[in-house]
Amino acid sequence: MFNINGLELLLIAVLFLLLFGPDRLPSVVVDIMNAVRQLRAAAETATDDLTREFQAAARDVREVQRTVEEAGTSARRLVEETGADARRLVEEVAEMPQIAPPALQAVVEADASADPAAPSDAPTDEGGATEARPNKARSERSARDDRGDGPR
Repeated sequence: MFNINGLELLLIAVLFLLLFGPDRLPSVVVDIMNAVRQLRAAAETATDDLTREFQAAARDVREVQRTVEEAGTSARRLVEETGADARRLVEEVAEMPQIAPPALQAVVEADASADPAAPSDAPTDEGGATEARPNKARSERSARDDRGDGPR
């Protein structure tokens, strides 16, 4: 541990003998041995405490990671469900000719073609806006309302 050879150990023993004398030397050696034992025990206790703390921190990190992954999965699922609901609603609205403007129908048709770059086949005016298509059901209903035949 300290890389001490035999000659150096003998020199240290002679030095201790001269400093403490033959009658106090055994008690000094016992005291030094007890101090070394206490230091080793303290080092072992500190190592065990640090190991326990690091393991607890690692468990906490894994738990947080698992929670974040679950939250991400839930968020992804919610976004997918919301997107599907939104697509269904847009399709339902597009199927209602009395409510859906032709521009919305063109968006649904473009979305259904799965090629967002494909041009819409809805007629457009010179400004690029979608022209209104005549709606037969709306025209008939308007005519009935004008005559007073329709429900009020």
